[in-house]
Amino acid sequence: SAHDLARIITTLREKLPLAPDCEITIEGRVLNFDAERIDACLDAGANRFSIGIQSFNSKIRKKMARTSDGP
Repeated sequence: SAHDLARIITTLREKLPLAPDCEITIEGRVLNFDAERIDACLDAGANRFSIGIQSFNSKIRKKMARTSDGP
Protein backbone atom coordinates (compact mmCIF):
# COMPACT_ATOMS: atom_id res chain seq x y z
CA SER A 1 0.00 0.00 0.00
CA ALA A 2 1.03 3.63 -0.29
CA HIS A 3 1.28 3.89 3.49
CA ASP A 4 3.54 0.82 3.71
CA LEU A 5 5.91 2.15 1.04
CA ALA A 6 6.15 5.49 2.80
CA ARG A 7 6.81 3.76 6.13
CA ILE A 8 9.64 1.69 4.62
CA ILE A 9 11.28 4.73 3.04
CA THR A 10 10.93 6.78 6.22
CA THR A 11 12.39 3.99 8.37
CA LEU A 12 15.35 3.53 6.02
CA ARG A 13 16.07 7.26 6.06
CA GLU A 14 15.88 7.32 9.87
CA LYS A 15 17.91 4.17 10.59
CA LEU A 16 20.63 4.14 7.91
CA PRO A 17 23.54 6.57 7.67
CA LEU A 18 22.40 8.06 4.36
CA ALA A 19 23.73 11.27 2.88
CA PRO A 20 21.10 14.03 2.86
CA ASP A 21 21.26 14.14 -0.93
CA CYS A 22 21.25 10.36 -1.50
CA GLU A 23 19.18 8.88 -4.30
CA ILE A 24 16.22 6.81 -3.17
CA THR A 25 14.76 4.87 -6.07
CA ILE A 26 11.42 3.12 -6.24
CA GLU A 27 11.22 0.53 -8.99
CA GLY A 28 8.10 -1.16 -10.27
CA ARG A 29 5.69 -1.77 -13.09
CA VAL A 30 3.73 1.15 -14.40
CA LEU A 31 0.50 -0.69 -13.56
CA ASN A 32 1.41 -0.60 -9.86
CA PHE A 33 2.04 3.15 -9.69
CA ASP A 34 -0.90 5.36 -8.94
CA ALA A 35 -1.01 8.96 -7.74
CA GLU A 36 -1.43 7.93 -4.10
CA ARG A 37 1.66 5.69 -4.12
CA ILE A 38 3.77 8.20 -6.01
CA ASP A 39 2.79 11.03 -3.65
CA ALA A 40 3.42 8.89 -0.56
CA CYS A 41 6.88 7.91 -1.81
CA LEU A 42 7.78 11.50 -2.71
CA ASP A 43 6.56 12.76 0.68
CA ALA A 44 8.70 10.12 2.43
CA GLY A 45 11.84 11.12 0.52
CA ALA A 46 11.99 9.01 -2.64
CA ASN A 47 13.47 11.07 -5.44
CA ARG A 48 13.64 8.67 -8.39
CA PHE A 49 11.18 6.24 -9.96
CA SER A 50 12.20 3.47 -12.34
CA ILE A 51 9.45 2.11 -14.55
CA GLY A 52 11.64 1.07 -17.46
CA ILE A 53 10.32 -0.58 -20.59
CA GLN A 54 11.56 -4.16 -21.03
CA SER A 55 10.68 -4.29 -24.71
CA PHE A 56 8.25 -2.84 -27.22
CA ASN A 57 8.26 -6.13 -29.15
CA SER A 58 4.98 -7.97 -28.43
CA LYS A 59 6.48 -11.43 -29.04
CA ILE A 60 9.28 -10.81 -26.57
CA ARG A 61 6.86 -9.34 -24.04
CA LYS A 62 4.68 -12.47 -24.29
CA LYS A 63 7.69 -14.75 -23.72
CA MET A 64 8.63 -12.65 -20.70
CA ALA A 65 5.01 -12.73 -19.46
CA ARG A 66 4.99 -8.93 -19.63
CA THR A 67 1.85 -7.36 -20.97
CA SER A 68 0.54 -3.84 -20.76
CA ASP A 69 -2.69 -4.88 -19.07
CA GLY A 70 -1.41 -6.91 -16.11
CA PRO A 71 0.70 -9.98 -15.30
